[in-house]
Amino acid sequence: MRSLYARLALVLLALFCVVTFLYLALAFYTTRNYSDEATQRLNRTLAETIVRQKPMIRDGRIDWHTLEQIFDALMAVNPNIHIYLLDRDGRIMAFSAPKGEVKRTSVSLAPIQRFLKGDRLPIRGDDPRDPDAQRIFSATFIAPNSYLYVTLAGDVPLKGSWILQQSVTIAVAGLVFAFTAGLLLFNSMTRHLSKQFNEMAERITAQDKELKELIANVSHDLRTPLASLRGYLDTLILKEGQLSAEEQRNFLAIASKHSERLGKLVEELFELAKLESKAMPIRVEPFSMAELVQDVVQKFQLRAEQSGVHLAAEFRPDLPLVSGDIALMERVLENLIENAIRYTPAGGKVTISLVPDHEKLAVRVTDTGIGIAEESLPFIFDRFWRGDESAPRGGAGLGLAIAKRILELHGASLVAQSRVNAGTTFTFAV
Repeated sequence: MRSLYARLALVLLALFCVVTFLYLALAFYTTRNYSDEATQRLNRTLAETIVRQKPMIRDGRIDWHTLEQIFDALMAVNPNIHIYLLDRDGRIMAFSAPKGEVKRTSVSLAPIQRFLKGDRLPIRGDDPRDPDAQRIFSATFIAPNSYLYVTLAGDVPLKGSWILQQSVTIAVAGLVFAFTAGLLLFNSMTRHLSKQFNEMAERITAQDKELKELIANVSHDLRTPLASLRGYLDTLILKEGQLSAEEQRNFLAIASKHSERLGKLVEELFELAKLESKAMPIRVEPFSMAELVQDVVQKFQLRAEQSGVHLAAEFRPDLPLVSGDIALMERVLENLIENAIRYTPAGGKVTISLVPDHEKLAVRVTDTGIGIAEESLPFIFDRFWRGDESAPRGGAGLGLAIAKRILELHGASLVAQSRVNAGTTFTFAV
């Protein structure tokens, strides 16, 4: 009973038991009502016919001899029919039943009046032989101020009814079939739900692991520059007046460098968080990717020269405009070019090329750097991934993750191709 399927099956079984009980109760109720209605409708004029064929009133008085003859004749023909002579208040004056069987001294006239008015059948009146029961009847008014009240045997013995047995059998078979089909459906649904729950649990576990790794990486990347920054500042305070001006400038320069690295890391973390939460608005507009590439290349030209890397852009002058958020696209180019320069040794080359690709424009950032091992390629867009431990440091490992997320917001993909010691190419199309 611990499984979802078992609980659903139990609920379904209980539901079908309730439905079966209600159906059978309704079937018996409607069958009895239909039988009573048909019998009462068939014998509706019985009392009137008896009075018409055998007048019971002679000279304004009840002819008791004729009444006894009618009682005896009807009892012989149909013992299930009982006749009662009622006065104006419903008291029983005479009856066609053995002595001792009649338990009532009077019957209610309300059902009789409804019957005489032609209300909807079946109408049940008091049964004089049973103080707690009611029966269908036929009745008519006899002058002066009396009624002939004929109770009818309307109850059908349902126990032996072939039609009812067949109906119940078909109904039960249908319910069993529906129950079986419901179990199969629940089994299929619970298997599918179980699979989804398992997948969700696996995703949650993976996300939890990723979150822990993220916290560990953030803590490490924040702790390192903070510790270095604090170390150099503490040294300056402790050795105040003991350091030369050149040493002080050197310490301050290193502290400034660590402060800059720390600020950049925090900025990138906030930027990635905004991108992943879709809090950063995308302002799509047409712009020239060629002009944007030229501006970004010019921005990184000095850094490339200081690293001994040749940085160049290659494209045709007649390229069409593209649509996108120019500021975010600039961020993508900056991250890719900065990453390429960092992992390209002196004497290498970084090239940004623009090539028409059907109705889009393909952007490629290619370097001749150290490359990425094939087994590492699936992880390069993960947050804080920075490749081999022997690779150059300097970034927080968020640049590629930010670039990938920005392109996803533009409906584009970032694809990487690389060979160790032969270089890497990042490509996207907009």
